[in-house]
Amino acid sequence: AATCAEHEVLQPETNRCWRRCAIGQTWSGTTCDGVAIENDQAVVAGQCVSDNAEYHLATRDEMLSLFTGCDATVLTGGVGSCKSCATSSPCYEMFGEDIDSYWTSTPASDPNFWVVFFGDGVDAFFSNTDDTANYAARCVREL
Repeated sequence: AATCAEHEVLQPETNRCWRRCAIGQTWSGTTCDGVAIENDQAVVAGQCVSDNAEYHLATRDEMLSLFTGCDATVLTGGVGSCKSCATSSPCYEMFGEDIDSYWTSTPASDPNFWVVFFGDGVDAFFSNTDDTANYAARCVREL
């Protein structure tokens, strides 16, 4: 049976291997070293694939599957909030008290893409062409 690599973590009840660290960081065996790269959506999406062709930038649904307590607006495809990563399972078990904000590969209204905020569980969208909208990336692959 296929398994996740040492620098990855298996999401419970799925076949998804997530990189333990955001793009720009490296797994030391116990923690993520370095600083997450924050950039526009197209740049970070490309970095997932350039690191390993099996990876992709997580979709909105993949990202939200890490969280619990999502409100009805989120569950029906809108802007809203879930519990934070620190208070959600499996997010906390997989990524600890991560408070960063992450682009997804899921488009909203053009030129916007969904962003999930691990610190407070907010799910919203931002423009890929807005120079101030720089967020990190979590890469994932299917086993």
